Amino acid sequence: MIDLFYLITIQLTAVLIMIGTIAVNYGLKALLNKAKDSFVMRRRLFWIRIIMPMAAIIITMLNLFKMNSYWVQLESISIEVAMMLYFIMLLHDRIYVRINNVIIVISFIVAVFQNFDTFVTPQGQIRLFISCVGLLSIILINIFTFFRQTFVTQWGPRSYIFIAPYLILCWMMFTVDSRITFGLFISQVLSSIGYMTIFLLLDRLIRQQWQLLSRLTNTDFLTGIGNRRAFEADLSVYHKKLVPWYLVMFDIDDFKKINDQYGHAMGDATLRMVSQIINDHIHTLKVEASFYRVGGEEFTLLFANVSSQQVLTIISDIQNMVNQLSITNANGESIKVTLSIGITQHDVTDTEELALYKRADKYLYQAKKSGKNLINYEGTNISSKNVDWK
Repeated sequence: MIDLFYLITIQLTAVLIMIGTIAVNYGLKALLNKAKDSFVMRRRLFWIRIIMPMAAIIITMLNLFKMNSYWVQLESISIEVAMMLYFIMLLHDRIYVRINNVIIVISFIVAVFQNFDTFVTPQGQIRLFISCVGLLSIILINIFTFFRQTFVTQWGPRSYIFIAPYLILCWMMFTVDSRITFGLFISQVLSSIGYMTIFLLLDRLIRQQWQLLSRLTNTDFLTGIGNRRAFEADLSVYHKKLVPWYLVMFDIDDFKKINDQYGHAMGDATLRMVSQIINDHIHTLKVEASFYRVGGEEFTLLFANVSSQQVLTIISDIQNMVNQLSITNANGESIKVTLSIGITQHDVTDTEELALYKRADKYLYQAKKSGKNLINYEGTNISSKNVDWK
């Protein structure tokens, strides 16, 4: 009864440790993405990501030393083995793989010295040979998974094609202990698979929550498209692209009049309808494009792997569709909606991300100043009617 209590305590402790470690890891990944330009910060976050899993494993090992029951000790080892495998699949990091291999070798050496007297018998020698095969196989697999990045943390039937053999090899390494019978070997392999399943399910649940949080923080609440935060993050990514890419800025002409004359509810409805038309059209095209609302009535589009003519054609289509939009207020009055648009292409001289943004904003202002409902491409005003559609 006491052994069962200790085992449940270890299991609950391990689950709580894993929940905290997995959650913090996804938080650190998000911070790493933000700290792209800070080498010092990225290095610190990198080491935290390495140290935390090792701390989780060490805490579990410390609990192992407190147990007198051999059965409970084996269950603790099952948890540690599952933890090691999970973190290898999660991190794909050279340093962690090396540290993990060192821990495995040390554990093997300790087990060999504890059972050294049993190797004089043929049965003991067979156990030692099986253990050595397991040890070498685990080390080689750890190195292979890092260089090939073959396996990632995901729960599904296919993942067990790798998980089950890996855990079998781990426990083959521990068969150097003469107390491990075939029955105990099978039960501990199954136990490790069970713990690994729990860890992968926890990973899936926490990852989904992080993804949901990320969507909420990067989505405009009114229109459902990307917000300014998402735009600035993606602009940083686009800035590093080696292919041609474009920034398009536009806003709704005389939007303040719509709010003043027809109310903010009508203004919100206009924003939603314009966003939906553009978003639906972008999704029908087979181009790399991202759409954002970056201000009150101001929107941006990012295009990559397209020609200038393609961009002009797409934007002309969008402008014409918005011009044909029919919005009627509660009094039956029709509201005409038009767009002023500024377009610029990324240039190799654009050393700063904001340089492109400022240039597109300048062209947008020129389109407005020249009479509105115009497209300004690199400083030249163009009417959508004058764009060659072929």
